[in-house]
Amino acid sequence: RLIKVDLLEQATQLLDHQINFRLKGYDKAMTGTKLAVVHLWNGRPQESLNVLYKSRWKALPESVKKERLFIQARAHADLGDYGEALALLADEKGRKADKLRADIYWKAKNWPKSIAALEKLLAESGAAKADKLSSEQLQHLMQLAVARNLSNDPAGLARMRKTYRDKLAETPDLTTFDLITEQADGSETEFRKRASAIAKVSQLESFMSGYREQLKNGEFWNTN
Repeated sequence: RLIKVDLLEQATQLLDHQINFRLKGYDKAMTGTKLAVVHLWNGRPQESLNVLYKSRWKALPESVKKERLFIQARAHADLGDYGEALALLADEKGRKADKLRADIYWKAKNWPKSIAALEKLLAESGAAKADKLSSEQLQHLMQLAVARNLSNDPAGLARMRKTYRDKLAETPDLTTFDLITEQADGSETEFRKRASAIAKVSQLESFMSGYREQLKNGEFWNTN
């Protein structure tokens, strides 16, 4: 309940007490996994790594081990250790791993890698053929537009407009998409609007939003 109302400091104190003094083995590891996510929400990636370390348990299901690996990679990315984060994911496959890699490239401002990763996510989701984009598809589309804009790729932006602009018709996202993908007219006003749109999109991320969705749906504390 504390987490849902964004009282993260109080929540982490409560959970940390449970891990340090009350829980053992499997229960300690499962609660530690969730606490590590809360630390990431609270902007404390080193604390996230610390709690993963002190809540280790060998007999965890493979799915939980993988989740802890992903959280560890994300924490390293938040610390700016992008090479370490990507190394942890080197052998990982699947959409969740792909979304995390895309987030890491995005945070590292590695625009060529970001473009490739986001294009893969969009292609696998069937966005180009969809009549209406899902919230996740829209997020990846906007990030791809920003990456191409910052890479000075007018040809890529033109292809995106041809493929996706009609899908955004009559939505509040069309204005932002146009600002990012249209050719700049060079005016100071236009530049400020474009910079504001890019800054807004720059706050988007895929991996952590998945945990937010679990929390919203009451699934965050599930053990599966």
